[in-house]
Amino acid sequence: MQPDDNAPLDDSTHDMAYESANSPADTTSSPAPPAEAVNTRLDFDITCIQCGYNLRGQDVGASCSECGTPVVHSLRTDQLCQANVGWLASLRSGMTWMIVGICASFGMVALAMFVGVAVSASASSSGGFVAGQPIAMLIFGVISNLVLTVVFAVALWLTTQPEPGAMKDRTSRRLARWTLLASLCGGTLASIIQLGQTEVAEIVSSLFQLINLCLIAVGFPSYMLYLRTLANRIPDPGLARQTLIVMWGVFSCIGVFIGAALLTLFISLAQGTGSYGPPGAILGLFGIVFCFTLIGLAVFGIWWIVQVCQYRARFARALQIARSHHLNAELREYRA
Repeated sequence: MQPDDNAPLDDSTHDMAYESANSPADTTSSPAPPAEAVNTRLDFDITCIQCGYNLRGQDVGASCSECGTPVVHSLRTDQLCQANVGWLASLRSGMTWMIVGICASFGMVALAMFVGVAVSASASSSGGFVAGQPIAMLIFGVISNLVLTVVFAVALWLTTQPEPGAMKDRTSRRLARWTLLASLCGGTLASIIQLGQTEVAEIVSSLFQLINLCLIAVGFPSYMLYLRTLANRIPDPGLARQTLIVMWGVFSCIGVFIGAALLTLFISLAQGTGSYGPPGAILGLFGIVFCFTLIGLAVFGIWWIVQVCQYRARFARALQIARSHHLNAELREYRA
């Protein structure tokens, strides 16, 4: 059975094959040997989870002679390196698509800035916007959103594939998959609605953007909790701990921004009745909150990019070890 989302792994959990391999063949004909004389060396083939070295003959309480990883870590039955090969390949491919999406996002932002400067320069030289230029910028935004939606949707779909043979499916995986996919589609739809260039279109688009923020506020923490369970199964406690830090950081930034936006909206509506202070002060306060939110998202966003690269490297290593296990099993079966 798979562990819960936040359940720590137990280093004392050993493989049943090890217990059976080291149990005495006959306990009735001779007394049990003293505890210090019990053989704790592995007399079966098992590879190190970190470097793939064959640990046969090494003591359970020792460390791998090649990389220093505790031998007991390689005896866990819930590690990623012992999972389904196809599922691990899906995790690795998903993180590859995630990196592609991040790089594409930076490229789209740079291209949008270039287009904006070009349009502004053209408008300045002609004394105003030339017909067709604003809508061209909106169309560029729609195309950019469509491209990024497809790339990130593929990444999300691959990294949240259900694990074959798992006794328990994680709620965080399902919640992350569907809320973030809905957010991606909603963001693209909001950019398409803006093509109407009417007041109603602006209101509807803003409503969709607010809904998308709420979906991200639910989906992103769920996705990070799911990744944390995978980090614990590597096992990499440091990566799991950093994942939680980034999760709470991004969640706090988005939560503060949504709260400030709603508060500004309510105060602005009440301003029409003369119950509150000047709108300039309201917008100024919201601007300060918005700036701090952007700074926080930038810091945790860079940290998240680093983690994506780390997860891809860990998934690739687990896949390599799992394939070697699978190949060794096939060779033993062939020789038998």
